[in-house]
Amino acid sequence: MSRFLYWTIVLGTEPTSFRASDADELLPTLAQLRRKHPEATLRWFQRGRLWLTPEEAKAALSKERADTRGRPATWRPGGEHQDPRQKYIDAKKAKWTRFKSAIRDRAESRRDARSDRPERPPADRPPADRPPTEPPRAERPRDDRPPSTRPRFDRPREERPVGDRPRPPRSGEDRPQGERPPRADAPTLDRGDRPLRKPFDRDRKPAFDRGPKPPFNPDRKPAFDRAPRPPFNPDRKPAFDRAPKPPFNPDRKPAFDRERKPPCDRERTPVEP
Repeated sequence: MSRFLYWTIVLGTEPTSFRASDADELLPTLAQLRRKHPEATLRWFQRGRLWLTPEEAKAALSKERADTRGRPATWRPGGEHQDPRQKYIDAKKAKWTRFKSAIRDRAESRRDARSDRPERPPADRPPADRPPTEPPRAERPRDDRPPSTRPRFDRPREERPVGDRPRPPRSGEDRPQGERPPRADAPTLDRGDRPLRKPFDRDRKPAFDRGPKPPFNPDRKPAFDRAPRPPFNPDRKPAFDRAPKPPFNPDRKPAFDRERKPPCDRERTPVEP
């Protein structure tokens, strides 16, 4: 039994849960219900509505389809069955039609004016007095063609014809490849008195293997306000080659109990080791 096509029993205006695809299956149930509800009737359900018979539902469907075929293309459901935007669409089509007709009329008038012009009279002199025209290049015989002065690219470079102008020698023909003279207008880097960068030292320890940085000193002068560093002394022993520190003295006073050191004089001459 289809979910949307079946027979059902209706009590007044409300359908019941008794359904069947064949009406004969509901007749005994309908007879029993009529003892207490004489208004009970048998109806056919199709397309969301109740009908007396299936034939009535089919006839109504056929009529709706026939009415649909006879509707115009502008038919819309509800109200006056018209699209409220249709008048604007029609106005736009009419405007476009007038524009095309104006362009067509203008083109036809130009064509008519061009056809009304008088034809140009032929030349006054006879054809015999006219200078003979040369035949097309493709129709000339090969013997009549003038020799070409253009160089042939399939022969060696030395055999190609050279023009009347002497070729000036190039300035860089004698110099070897890969060596270019410095440009006169090339910018130069003025380093002043700054020394060149030190060469890369492969024996220098990497950053992760060096000692920790000293703690921050708020009284230390900034770099631009300090005295210049002393020149590098290559004869000075490295830290790992210097004399060892003195042994630990347990009787030595701690740092917070000692006398305060004199302030650091950065301008004094460092003591040579």
